[in-house]
Amino acid sequence: MNWVINFMLVLLLYSCASTQQSDNLDFEFDSISNEDFKVIEEVPYREHEDVFEDVEVNDDSLAKESMARVSEPKLMVVENKVSNVISKGISLCYRKQFDSAFEIFDRTYFAFKNHPSYWNQIGTCYFLKGETKKAFLYYNKARDLNPNYVPAINNHGVIYQQEGDHYKALKVYEKASKLNSFVLTPLFNIGQLYLRYGFAEKAKNIFKSLLNKNPGDVDALNGMAMSYFMLGNTSGALAYWQKINNESLEEPYIGLNYAVALKMLGKKQEAASVLDKINDAKLGQLANYYKKVKNYIGVQ
Repeated sequence: MNWVINFMLVLLLYSCASTQQSDNLDFEFDSISNEDFKVIEEVPYREHEDVFEDVEVNDDSLAKESMARVSEPKLMVVENKVSNVISKGISLCYRKQFDSAFEIFDRTYFAFKNHPSYWNQIGTCYFLKGETKKAFLYYNKARDLNPNYVPAINNHGVIYQQEGDHYKALKVYEKASKLNSFVLTPLFNIGQLYLRYGFAEKAKNIFKSLLNKNPGDVDALNGMAMSYFMLGNTSGALAYWQKINNESLEEPYIGLNYAVALKMLGKKQEAASVLDKINDAKLGQLANYYKKVKNYIGVQ
């Protein structure tokens, strides 16, 4: 950690100068008080107090035109019921306020250093910062404390997938899912990988399982729709897209394919309406696909 390194450098500098006399010791140390030597109480880790959350990874390098049909893999972050300090740190990371986030992580090191969730959050912060090698190391640290810690295992899979090693990512997601069948994120990531490679029937079974546990999950509904769509059952796909709320249909990775399905079923006006409401500020790498969909539907 940067603060530890800096602190060690300060100690080294003071030790090298310790033989020198100083007439102004009071001035040098007037900012130090007994509070600075107070022992920080470590917060005991209890696994049942962790609350898992899903976070979609928006990675333009993955969002190629062919990927318009699926959403991106999801990281796992963890909130702790005992303290929301760690959650505040990761919240700052998602707002790209990295310096403030790392200040929180530094300040809470002694209290949470034995919490896998603490190291998992730091790893995710580095991931969001674009430093995936550091992220991987911090996920390793979480697994040093608990080799079967599902969030860190899942997040290793996300990094493998981002780097293009989809087979290894799949195996890691499968391991995470087997370790804790109640955590849905790894299962979702398996489903979207199946869709990527055209295993629509396998993907459909996974998204069906996810919807049994959470019928309103937007990405699971979209995954189910895409599974039917890839299997050639456009009407079946439409039934699932129509269950998605209007705000989510504005997301390009959902709305574009929904519009295509509507046009295929002869519903041109509805398709044009869906396309018109898509948030084009979020198109990113899907901009070319958006143009092709517009041409296909026949709108300017």
